[in-house]
Amino acid sequence: MATNTGPNDSTYTIPEVALGDNFNVWKDITNTSVYKLNKIRVYEGVSTDSIAYTGTTGGTFSLALNPTISDGLTFTGAIVFGAGVTFNGQVTFNASTFTVNANAVTIDDYNIVLGDTAAASDPNIEAAGGGGLLLNRGGGLTAEWLWQRTEVHGITGVWRANTSIGFSGSTSGIYPAGGGVLPVHGSGIRIDGGTTTDHGLVVQFSGSGQTTERNIDFARYSAAGSTVFAEVLNGTTYGAYPFMNIRNGANRKRITQTGHGLSFGTPVYVDASGAYIPAASTGVDVAEVVGVVSNRIDANTFELTFSGEIYGNFSNALLTGASTLGSGSVYYLCNSAGKLSPSASSAPGTVHKAVMIATGLNSAVVVPFTGGLLAEDVIIASATSTELEVIQFNKFRVGDAVRYLPGTDVGLSYDYPAGIAGGFTGATYPNGIYVKAQADTEAAAEVLGVVTQVLPMSAIGGTLPGINYKFSIITDGFFQNIGGVCATNGGVVGNMVGGVQYFLAANCAGTSRAYESDVPSLADAPPTTIGHVRKPLLSSTSTVSGHIISYRGDVNNAGQSSFTGYTGASAEYTDLPVGSMIMGVTGSTLSPNRGVTVYYHNTGGLSGEYVLYLGASTVGVTLNGIWKTRGLALDRGSSGVTAYHLCQRIQ
Repeated sequence: MATNTGPNDSTYTIPEVALGDNFNVWKDITNTSVYKLNKIRVYEGVSTDSIAYTGTTGGTFSLALNPTISDGLTFTGAIVFGAGVTFNGQVTFNASTFTVNANAVTIDDYNIVLGDTAAASDPNIEAAGGGGLLLNRGGGLTAEWLWQRTEVHGITGVWRANTSIGFSGSTSGIYPAGGGVLPVHGSGIRIDGGTTTDHGLVVQFSGSGQTTERNIDFARYSAAGSTVFAEVLNGTTYGAYPFMNIRNGANRKRITQTGHGLSFGTPVYVDASGAYIPAASTGVDVAEVVGVVSNRIDANTFELTFSGEIYGNFSNALLTGASTLGSGSVYYLCNSAGKLSPSASSAPGTVHKAVMIATGLNSAVVVPFTGGLLAEDVIIASATSTELEVIQFNKFRVGDAVRYLPGTDVGLSYDYPAGIAGGFTGATYPNGIYVKAQADTEAAAEVLGVVTQVLPMSAIGGTLPGINYKFSIITDGFFQNIGGVCATNGGVVGNMVGGVQYFLAANCAGTSRAYESDVPSLADAPPTTIGHVRKPLLSSTSTVSGHIISYRGDVNNAGQSSFTGYTGASAEYTDLPVGSMIMGVTGSTLSPNRGVTVYYHNTGGLSGEYVLYLGASTVGVTLNGIWKTRGLALDRGSSGVTAYHLCQRIQ
C-alpha cells in the first residue's frame, strides 16, 4: 500500500487519473496507489422507504430523503433545521437540558405536566428544590413559582413565589373555594401600603395553642417594626366571650417606667415628677387614683386602665390577701399603699374613695369616682340634715355663716399676691354662688349653714395662698370637735366659748367676691338696730361643739318712737308681730284712726299701763270713772257701749 495514504495523513489529496492512460497502465497504478475516481457512472440502483434512488441511461443518478421516513433514526450529532419542523407523533428528548431559542412558545393543549416520569416523588422534587417555573432575570434574583414539599393544616405541598403577586384588574383578587372563607395559614396578615415608607396594619396572633389561649393583636406597622394598639382577648376571660382591649387612647394606656414595681390590680396616682405610684387613702395628694394596673408586662412596662372592666388574679392588690373577689362588692382605697379593701376608710383625715366594683371572682369594673375627704374628728349626731360639701373658690373661715346668692353665670376670681406668678384664678358659676351672710337685712340673713371645714388650694397642688378650693357646711343639728370657730364675745373677736347663745352678727360680710371678711359671723348679743334681723344661730356647749339652730329670725323694731309729731301720742301698728308691740311714748292719748291701736296711759295715777284698742273711739276707756288697764277693748261705735276685757288696777 502506498505511503502517505489512509489514516496516516489526513491531508493527503488523491490525484486525478490521467485520461490518456490505457487500462493496463491504470490497473498497474491503482494496484500500488490510490487515485480519485472521477466520472463514475451508475446505471442501476434501488430505493428504500426512507431514501429514493433516481438513475439515467447515461449512468448518472441522485439520492433523496423521502417525505416520510419510516425507519427510526438516531442522530448522534447536532442537527440544524433551516426551516420549520413538524412532529406528528410523540417526541422524546433524552437530555438533561432542552433549550428552545424562541421569544414565544405556544401550546395548543391546556395542560403542561411536570415530573411525568416513573421516578417522580416528593423526596425527588424536594431534592430538586421544588417543581415549577423559574425565570432567569439576568443580573437579578431568579424569579420562581415552585411547588415544595411542606405540610400545612394536613395538606402536603405549597406553591412558593419569591416575589409579589400582582393583579392587572382593579377588582381582581383571590377567590376562595366556593366563594367562602379565605384561609390564611400563618400567625397573621399585614397590609403595609404602597411604598416602603407607608405605615400599615398587622393582624396577628400572640401566644400559641388553642383559641382560648391566644390573643389577636392589631398593630400599626412600619418599616421599623409594629406597635400593638388593640387586641382581642381569649374567650375564657369574660364568660367565654372575646373581649376587645384598646391599649391606648380609649380607656387604658401602656406605660414604660423603669423598675415600676407594680402588680396587677394596683391602684396608682401620678406624683409631681410624673411617676406612677401606688395610691393610698392617707391623704388627698396620694388618693387621686388615675387608674388600676390591668397588665404587668415586664419589670419596666405595664398597662393602666382608667375605666372599664379588667380581668385577672387580684391577690397582690387585696388587703385581705384573698385570691378572688366578692362578686358585686365595692373595693375601696385603704391606708396600705397599692391595696384595696371591701371596707371603706373611716378615719378622720383619710379619703373615702371607691376604686372598682367586682363583676365576678376574677373581674371588676374600674370606676372613676371622686373621693371624699373625711373631716378631721368631726362628729355630726342627731342632725336633721347632712354636712354639705361645696366646690367653689372662696376665702371663708371656720364659723362663717353662708347663704346662697342666685345669679346667671356669676364670675368669681382671686388675684395672686405680688411676687407670685399666675395672675389670678377663678371660675364661672351658672346659677349663683355661696356668700357670707349677715344680719343687716332679711335677704342677707337667709343662712344655709355654718362653715366647718375648708380645703385650701395648696392641698390640691395650687400655689395661690389664702384661697380655698372648696368648703363644707353644717345646716343644723349637733356638731363636735370643730376647733377654731371664730366668734365675737363681749365685743372682743376670738374663738367660740362654751355655754353661749350666738346670734348672726350685723355688718360682718364684705362687698366683693363671696363677701368674705375678717369680722366673725357669730356674736354673743343680737343686733339692736331697727331693720336688722335678730337671728339665733348657734348654741355652744363647749369651745369645739354646739347646736346649729335653724331659726328664721325676726326683724328688729325695738326702740321705735317716731310718731308723726305727737308728743306722748298713741301709735298705730299694722302687720306687727305681737312680740314687738312695745310703745315708747308718754302723755295723754289722742283720738286714733281706725285699726289696731295700743294706748299708753299716763293719767289717773295709772302711769305706764297699756290697752290694746280695736277700732275708732273717743279718748280713753273708763269703767266706773276709773281707767281700765292692761286689756282689750272693742269700740262698737253708735251700736252700743264699748265691749272690753280689762284687768282693772285696784287703787
